Amino acid sequence: MNNPFKSKTRTIHRSDRQIFELLSDFSVFSALVPEDKVREWEASPDHCSFQVDGIGKVALRVVERQPFSLIRASIETSYAENVFLQLNLHSTAPYETVVSLELQADINPMVRMMVAGKVQEFLDKLVDAMAAA
Repeated sequence: MNNPFKSKTRTIHRSDRQIFELLSDFSVFSALVPEDKVREWEASPDHCSFQVDGIGKVALRVVERQPFSLIRASIETSYAENVFLQLNLHSTAPYETVVSLELQADINPMVRMMVAGKVQEFLDKLVDAMAAA
């Protein structure tokens, strides 16, 4: 796999348990997705799909949950194979959790250059939305 895309890290003033329970259910995840970039949102607790402007149709399915520390989802998209989005949670105090996202993918280097900015912006906006929620 290529080097992963990594979001900025944010500290959220909630317990790792609260954040994990909220974000492990994709049916409530839509509140975190930038409305100006996403259309045709569909979701269940373990799966979601949507259209992203400039990227195309994306579908996520939870493949691993490690309570209170990690949620990993596979991503189906037309431009890459073996794509995974990972949410990392690290409790630093009873009601303080550091959150970050990683996107890992086998992407052709040319395609990676074309989508890198959009992917980075999307990951950073998701982390900002988590911190604001």
